[in-house]
Amino acid sequence: MFVTHPGTELRGGLQFGDGTQQWAIIEQELAIPWLYVCVTQIDHTFDFQRMLLVSCVDHFVQLLDGLPANASVTRVMSVVPNQDSSGIWSMVLVQTIELHENNGRATVTINLANGSQYQEPVRNLGSYSGERPLYRAS
Repeated sequence: MFVTHPGTELRGGLQFGDGTQQWAIIEQELAIPWLYVCVTQIDHTFDFQRMLLVSCVDHFVQLLDGLPANASVTRVMSVVPNQDSSGIWSMVLVQTIELHENNGRATVTINLANGSQYQEPVRNLGSYSGERPLYRAS
């Protein structure tokens, strides 16, 4: 989960009518991997790209469920701690995010381009069920 602090809210001249807020600093509550997601939205002849910080696969599923018809996830990277306990984090391209159900419990496996992988439990499947990829890099 990401945490925002009132003192880091940007209060510049750029205001959005939808209530969107901007923050100079966000905090990650737990030291676990998170996703950096690129969403491309086509509006008439313009392609808009947005980079979203997504704290877990549950929220990634919510993002997928809420995408409008003219938008798609074009790239996903995982921000993961290095295995050497150095405290250094790396951003690695995600190859697949695959859903697995076993005895009514859902987990996902996140397969990274560097050959490593990790698993996360999924609490809210939304419209997703069965064993299948939730995301596959093109």
